[in-house]
Amino acid sequence: RCRDVLKAGLLYQLSDLNNWRAFTFVLSATRLQAFPTEGRGPVSEPVLRYSLSGCLAVQRDGGAEGGGAARLQVVFASEVLRLRAESEREAQDWAEALRTAAAAQRPRDGDGAPAVVMRSKPARERRQRDAQRSKRQSVTTSFLGILTRLAVEKGLTAQSFRCAGCQKPVGLSRGKAKVCHYSGWYYCHSCHEDDLFLIPARLLHNWDTTRHKVSKQAKEFLEFVYEEPLLDVQQLNSSLYEHCEALATVLRLRHRLQSLRAYLFSCRAAVAEDLRRRIFPREYLLQHIHLYSLADLQQVIDGKLAPFLSKVIKFASSHVYSCSLCSEKGFICELCQNGQVIYPFQESATKRCEGCGAVFHSECRMRAQPCPRCVRRELHQKPSSFWRNLEQGDSPSDDTFCSFEMPYQDT
Repeated sequence: RCRDVLKAGLLYQLSDLNNWRAFTFVLSATRLQAFPTEGRGPVSEPVLRYSLSGCLAVQRDGGAEGGGAARLQVVFASEVLRLRAESEREAQDWAEALRTAAAAQRPRDGDGAPAVVMRSKPARERRQRDAQRSKRQSVTTSFLGILTRLAVEKGLTAQSFRCAGCQKPVGLSRGKAKVCHYSGWYYCHSCHEDDLFLIPARLLHNWDTTRHKVSKQAKEFLEFVYEEPLLDVQQLNSSLYEHCEALATVLRLRHRLQSLRAYLFSCRAAVAEDLRRRIFPREYLLQHIHLYSLADLQQVIDGKLAPFLSKVIKFASSHVYSCSLCSEKGFICELCQNGQVIYPFQESATKRCEGCGAVFHSECRMRAQPCPRCVRRELHQKPSSFWRNLEQGDSPSDDTFCSFEMPYQDT
């Protein structure tokens, strides 16, 4: 029933519960729609609908989870749609189709509203307005591509001695040119008024918290994407956590918040909604621990993000301790077996095994290597012939049985 279908197929969307849900996505000339693939009876209405006129960018998403090569993200003004295809080739095909369809929509409908032709306006004025709108969209797309790249000045020769904004002649005897520290391009005095702004690339690669002079175009773009979660610190510069203590503190808090999210989202719906309201509109802080907006990084610099996350963690942990359902989902340390219930979000006192997810006291985990639960899982995977040889008194031919040091005899 969809008209002008350009591409259709099965894709997986990353949901709020941090799992992948399958939908049948249909790409038309004007919008991207998703239909449920499960359920009974025919489906006539899509459950997700996105207008391509509001699409800012389509890029590959190399996440840390499995299947990172077959993932992509579609950036809209209101949210970031993270998708996964069955194969890398399929993801590439979808990315190219989405870019082509979104690019075709920008000149006609750049502001997201239907194009309305005013009969009372002269045709020349309409053409000028459309040209300005197309140019603004082109500048936004160009600036988005260099969001995380350090600017390199190419010289006035590369710009033919013309302003990058209004194309007015600059340089030599035609007027002094000003460089934009965001793009590295040169502008005239009218297009560059020495506005100061935080440069994302300098912040991510050098933790340069100084505000630099930018052009009017760059300032408008940076204000437009200021609160959009477009910066993945783990993917762009993971060593930044080692050199910036404030950012490392925020990462530890987001790890704790992600553990608490699993408890609250599996409890009553009212509690999950309360958690969403407290962190709205930045729900990505619960889902993707390495994703930041420029506003978030500014709060890290000002020392405001860590207290905010601590306040949310205090609310969520108080619920877990007091809730009869959530408190039963704790762990007992298998190493000391003192009967005390521990939780993975108790960062200073507990340690979680990366292999099986079991939780132990930090001190007990440091003394016991490897994890006893991983040992049991490894032994359960032994073939039946291995156990048959043991029952017959034969020593195993391989050394896999002796590769684990059992820290306690009753494990």
